[in-house]
Amino acid sequence: SFASDGLGQLGPTLTELRRLIRDLRQVSDRLEGNPARYLLGRDAPKEFEPK
Repeated sequence: SFASDGLGQLGPTLTELRRLIRDLRQVSDRLEGNPARYLLGRDAPKEFEPK
């Protein structure tokens, strides 16, 4: 029944959801801070400066 099976899994499910949210926040912060490094694995290329 739901009361015995479903409610028993609620705690572990909420724990996993909290971990997922934490990990998504970390990815979001990295993307905001330096998208090229996160996506390409390196720092953003330097802008061209004409002489």
